[in-house]
Amino acid sequence: MKSNIKYRGLNSYVLSDKKTMLYKFAMIIILSSLMIVTIFSTIKIKISQSVTNVRYISEETGNDNINDSIEEENSADVNSDISNEKVVEVNLNVNLEDDKIEFLNKISHGAIKSYEEYGILPSITIAQAILESGWGQSDLAVTHNNLFGIKADSRWSGAIATVSTSENYNDTTIANFRKYDNIEDSIEDHGRFLYENSRYAESGLFSGKNYKEQAQALENAGYSTVRNADGVAVYADKLIALIEKYNLMEYDNKVK
Repeated sequence: MKSNIKYRGLNSYVLSDKKTMLYKFAMIIILSSLMIVTIFSTIKIKISQSVTNVRYISEETGNDNINDSIEEENSADVNSDISNEKVVEVNLNVNLEDDKIEFLNKISHGAIKSYEEYGILPSITIAQAILESGWGQSDLAVTHNNLFGIKADSRWSGAIATVSTSENYNDTTIANFRKYDNIEDSIEDHGRFLYENSRYAESGLFSGKNYKEQAQALENAGYSTVRNADGVAVYADKLIALIEKYNLMEYDNKVK
């Protein structure tokens, strides 16, 4: 029995056979495994805490890149759905620049809604927006969201924009116009403005069965005083020309 025991100093005897060596090796493996598991667990906890802290701090400052990317993807999906809802798909059979297509997409839904509420054909609303705002590029449209050049008279209690405008063929004047928070409000107010002013009904705007009749009714009611060099009123002609050039009457087919 003593032949299997080695002396290693005072009060220290160690087994030296093969079984003992295997036992030691197994213990080393077990202890190493436990250490590795402990180390990985610690790292995992630290990583988790780090990510939590980053997100917490980022949300406070609004600079969470991780959350922003997720929110942007979700937001893109939501915006895509909303955009698809509001864009009225119409085949105009004309070639348009991207900015004009964007403008039509931006106002077409509101134009159809205005017809449903007030009876103005979408082609008329769209043509007026194009004509009065220069495809949404006028200062009145860009800065004040007024697409239709509606003035701020005594009946208007909202914000006012004072700008220079062209009244006739070759003269300009300073006038007060209605100011809106967004173009949707402008389109809605346009329909309500026409509906609440009796002179438009008296001129046949709402009884007009097509865009030509409604365009002429707007001119007859005095929506615009624009005239050509010969002093002839040309507002209806301008609206009709726009509608026919860009086939805007196709929007009317969406409500008939």
